[in-house]
Amino acid sequence: MTTKVLLVDDDELVLDYLSLFIGSAGYDVAKATNGRSALASMQQDFAQIVVLDIGMPGMDGLELCRAIRRQTYPGYVYIVLHTSRDTDEDILEGLEAGADDYLGKGTPKAEIIRRLCAAQRVLSYERTLNISLSQSA
Repeated sequence: MTTKVLLVDDDELVLDYLSLFIGSAGYDVAKATNGRSALASMQQDFAQIVVLDIGMPGMDGLELCRAIRRQTYPGYVYIVLHTSRDTDEDILEGLEAGADDYLGKGTPKAEIIRRLCAAQRVLSYERTLNISLSQSA
C-alpha cells in the first residue's frame, strides 16, 4: 500500500518542488493551496500524512492542524509543519496545535524523506495496534 501525502501550501512553486521529490520517493502525492481545500481533499481521499505551511491566507496552517485533529478519519493523520517560521515559540505553538513534526523550509530533501519514513513507521504501529485491539475485542 502506497502512503498518501497531502501537501498544503499557498505557494505553487513550493508545492511543485515538494511534490516532485516526494513523489519520486514512492509516495502518492496530492496537493492543496489552502486550508479549506485541504480539508475537502481529506474528506474525499484520505491522506495518512499531511505536510503543511503555517503562513497561508484564510485558514492558516495552525487552524488547519487543529481542524484535522477535530475530524474523524479512517486512521491516524501524521501532520508535519513545513514552514519558514522556526523560532522556539513557533515550534511550540505548532506542536500544541497538533503537529507531529516540524521542519524548516530549508530542510534538505533527504531529511524530509527520512522524516516521512519515520511517519510511516508511526502509522504502521498505529495500524498494528488497531488490528490487535479489534482481534482481542
